[in-house]
Amino acid sequence: MFKRGLSFLMVVCFFAAFMVLSTGPAQAKAVELTYSIFFPATHGNTLLATEWAKEIEKRTNGAVKITMFPGPP
Repeated sequence: MFKRGLSFLMVVCFFAAFMVLSTGPAQAKAVELTYSIFFPATHGNTLLATEWAKEIEKRTNGAVKITMFPGPP
């Protein structure tokens, strides 16, 4: 009984490893975030937040993208 269970476990592990390794390197999709700020678009805090979002995109080589939504004027 023990050998049968062990054999079954080995077969399951083999197929799991095969599935993981056969898929190849995954294409990483960019993370898209939204940032809503209640200050108007011309306010200093909104301008700083927009620059911050651009810096995040630059430092992550485009892997993280932040869309800004400023408040009404």
